[in-house]
Formats: sequence, structure tokens, C-alpha cells
Amino acid sequence: MKNRLEHSFLGFLYRIGKTLLTILLLIVLAVVLVQRFSNNQLGIAGYRIFNVASGSMMPKYEVGDILLTKEKKAEDIRKGDDLVYVGEVDDFAGKIVSHQVVEVLPKKDGEYHFRTKGINNLAEDPIVAEHQILGVVSHKLVLLSFIGRVMVTPLGYYSLFLIVIIMVSIQIVRCLFLDREEKEDEEEDGGREENNERTEVDDDVETL
Repeated sequence: MKNRLEHSFLGFLYRIGKTLLTILLLIVLAVVLVQRFSNNQLGIAGYRIFNVASGSMMPKYEVGDILLTKEKKAEDIRKGDDLVYVGEVDDFAGKIVSHQVVEVLPKKDGEYHFRTKGINNLAEDPIVAEHQILGVVSHKLVLLSFIGRVMVTPLGYYSLFLIVIIMVSIQIVRCLFLDREEKEDEEEDGGREENNERTEVDDDVETL
């Protein structure tokens, strides 16, 4: 009975761990798909999720980190905020950039403008206009970032995939083993009940 309880408890913990890991992997996959097919225009309640594609903001953000951004009024953006914006000129054209505000410029042509720069870059970016901004970084999602960094390299991606396959295989074997053990326990319990019933009948016969 004790072994059965231990197996059930370990199986329960394993299932929780496997489920959580699967959910995290699915979230990362969903982030990648949403970014690709919505062109990073899809947001929920003003929030968007982006993954870091370069080392320009190291050591603050590493390649593969997952960032949560929130929409913010241009007049409320301050020096030191990390902007996520769509580049429009030169090598930045069409790219999603996550860089730090180094100076808030006066309003021009009805829009605020900002000077931004990657922490790890020597040169500043082209001036960023208000309409280019997708959001301001609110948090780095640590758990998702860890998985994201692992999945950046082919070795890390396939290693993680292999781990998931092994976990699922172990779970299948464990379920088969537990099912067999439960059937054996049920058969033993059934045998005991049969013996008890026979004993009760014998007792009744003796009483008569």
C-alpha cells in the first residue's frame, strides 16, 4: 500500500512538471507564431510580447530573452526607458528594435521624437518618432526567456525537444506500470473479498 501511494505521488509530481514545461514551450511557440503572422501588431490590453534577436542590449537583455511591453503615452516616456519600435530608415528599416531612450526631444510636427541607443552599441539609432513606437519594456519574462535562449541554437532546440520526448516516453511507461500495478492490487483486493465472503458463509453455516 505504501509503495502504491509513493508511486501515485511521484507520478502526480511528474505530471505537474511535464504539464508546466509543455505549457511554457507552447507559450514560446505561440509568441514566435504570433510575431511572425501578425507582424508584431497584435496586442492584448496594450501588452505585447517580443523576443530579443541581437546582443545590442547586453548584458541587460540577451539573445532569446522574452520581453513584455506595454503601450505608453509618448509624453510619459522618459530617459532610460527601453523602447520597442519599428525602424524606418537605413539598416533599421522594417526591423523591430528594443533600445534605450538616451534623450527625449522637443515635440515636432505634432509628434514627440526620441534619441535611442543599444547599451552595447557605440552609435545611436536614427531618431525615433512617436508613431514608430510599439511599447515600452515592462518586464523580462525570466522563465520564458530561459527557454527562449535555449531554443535560439539548433543544439539547444533539439536537446530540449529530445528532453520532452524522453519525458513523454517515461510518462507512458510509468502509466502502463501503474495501470498494471493497480490491476494486480484490484485482483488481490477481489481475492481478499472473496475469501472474506467465504469465511462469512462458513461462519453462518457453523452458527446454524
